[in-house]
Amino acid sequence: MPLKRLPVALLLIPILLSGCVGYQYGTSLPQNYKSICVKTFENKTGEPNLEFAATTATLREFQGDGSLSPSDAAGADLILETTLTDARFDAVRFAKKRTATADEYRMTVNALLTLVDRKTGTVLISRRNVQGESTFTSVGDSQQARLSAQPRVSADLAHQIVKNIVEFW
Repeated sequence: MPLKRLPVALLLIPILLSGCVGYQYGTSLPQNYKSICVKTFENKTGEPNLEFAATTATLREFQGDGSLSPSDAAGADLILETTLTDARFDAVRFAKKRTATADEYRMTVNALLTLVDRKTGTVLISRRNVQGESTFTSVGDSQQARLSAQPRVSADLAHQIVKNIVEFW
């Protein structure tokens, strides 16, 4: 590098590195929150067994994320209470020769989550709306197709729940 360009290059280094100020690797959760109790979701959607699929998916998502360890209510730092409020099915693609028959649907599930500090009883998040969705093809009867969509929509909902809690801070 020519000596004339060296001072310019040395000036650019601090400017470029200043963009990284404040960046933090890992979670931004307060140090005192290490575990979470995920209570079985309350299901007000009318979709049978959706609460079990969504609760299981959320526990799995917390395990995979690693920011908060799932725990029982007595030992957890945080308590998560979730109510599934709505499940919708919308047709998104129709058969070419049977325009009244849908081939693909989108399942959307809305939930309200409340997060409480177990030790102090402080409500940290109150009734925040979270939504998960998934598309699925209609194979066989519609009830079986709806049941087969539950794991995928539950996984997306779980991802949104964990994201809302971990990134809340």
